[in-house]
Amino acid sequence: MSYHKKLNKYLSRFGVTLFPLKKDYHYVPEIYGRRFRKLEDPRHDKIFFEEASQVIEKEKTLLYYDRLFTLYEVLKDLLLKHPLITVVESGAYRGGTSHFLASTSERLGLGKISALYSIDTFQGNSAKDLTPGTSEGTHFVSEFGGVDFQEISRYLSRFPFIHILKGRVQDVAPDLAHLKFQLVHLDMDIYRPTIFALNFFGERMIKGGVIILDDYRSSKCPGIKKSVEEYCESHREVTRIPLLQGQCILVF
Repeated sequence: MSYHKKLNKYLSRFGVTLFPLKKDYHYVPEIYGRRFRKLEDPRHDKIFFEEASQVIEKEKTLLYYDRLFTLYEVLKDLLLKHPLITVVESGAYRGGTSHFLASTSERLGLGKISALYSIDTFQGNSAKDLTPGTSEGTHFVSEFGGVDFQEISRYLSRFPFIHILKGRVQDVAPDLAHLKFQLVHLDMDIYRPTIFALNFFGERMIKGGVIILDDYRSSKCPGIKKSVEEYCESHREVTRIPLLQGQCILVF
């Protein structure tokens, strides 16, 4: 009997189990189910894993593999259905998620992104969107600022179809009022810009178009769930699909 098994046998008397940690693994609550380990490993998808790793390792996005994989699968499905799609990301931060969407769309070789509008203040949360002297969840004025706009512009410049719009979504989105959208990604963390974006882009989604919201289940971002519930209450035709990893998908 190996040392590990002997030690486990001894510790079992006290209701304790010892097991080795595998490299690149961490452990999740049992709510995920014992069959979770049988799911296909998305790292086997070369395009997804290489492009996701690139933006994560360069710290260009705050999304991790699980949330990027949601975007990847929805993007792939839309590109299969439409030869050209128009995409918006509001809450672009350091540009990593916009880069991920653009680069994976090119490598998939399915349909094409005709235009990707990457929106952010690039100065953090605006005082116009948070009551002065207060916070929303854990968010405060100027949080997520401190990014170099010129650096982000250079980072995304290799994609001629990416258009960077600097400013509050409430201020810059009206320039897009003439367009229709297949995919919108909202990652703004707070209520006011999110509810505006839902109402503005929601009116301009094609049938079957998708809005993906980040931080829907986050206790640090209560304004996201509030905005989704408020929007869906007045738009019963929209299908809402909350995901366990914290995102919410709206299908139009």
